[in-house]
Amino acid sequence: MLVVRRYSMYNVTVKKNRPIEYLVIHYTAGTSSKGGTAKRVATSFGKQSKKASADFIVDQDEVVQFNPDIRNQYCWAVGDKIYNKFSTSLGGTLYKTARNANCISIEMCSDKKNTKSLKVTDTDWSISDKVIERTALLAKKLMKEYDIPLDHVIMHHCISGKQCPQPWTRDEESLSNWYDFLKIIGPEKRKRNPLYSGTTTANLNCREAPIVGNVVTKYEKGTQINIYAERRGWGRTTDGWVSLNYVERI
Repeated sequence: MLVVRRYSMYNVTVKKNRPIEYLVIHYTAGTSSKGGTAKRVATSFGKQSKKASADFIVDQDEVVQFNPDIRNQYCWAVGDKIYNKFSTSLGGTLYKTARNANCISIEMCSDKKNTKSLKVTDTDWSISDKVIERTALLAKKLMKEYDIPLDHVIMHHCISGKQCPQPWTRDEESLSNWYDFLKIIGPEKRKRNPLYSGTTTANLNCREAPIVGNVVTKYEKGTQINIYAERRGWGRTTDGWVSLNYVERI
């Protein structure tokens, strides 16, 4: 996974050997997640006048690390006041428990169809599959490195009640997107029996995550494999994820 580091003296607070207890997922409320967007967001965080920041920013092509010293300084990402009304049942549940000083924050670059309106209540905000998968890979890495349990991976929404990430916190129904994300990063629970078996119709890469994960192994054309789970055109084997466009059920 490509991580580009950006260092800045602004919009961070030094706290030696701070306790890291939560991993917080955000969205940028920007209109594009194309490559280069994460660098531009990091640059804006580095401006003295910004008064906001996040440890990592993810776009479709790369991950940018804004905070160069996660253990000894923290970003300004979740210090907002609690909202009066919550759009879902998770809103505000960890207010004053999860704080800037004990959190790592990841910003997902978002997309929007109608760029003339940027209201938080607009229903055309979205997060691309590539951004979600890169964020999942980063989250798993950080969980392992800083010993963060799955139930301490949260949304900004859970702290202040802000609709962030908005596509996942619009209403109770939209929380299904959040629970799908947790399934990606959580402990793997394969069914004892596969959903079905298939044969590869071409030489096929098997990745650690759909779309953007590193190749962990390759299957030759004609290899019989078992599929244990599906996600948006990808199937999980005993080794990782493969594109189902090249798997024929048997």
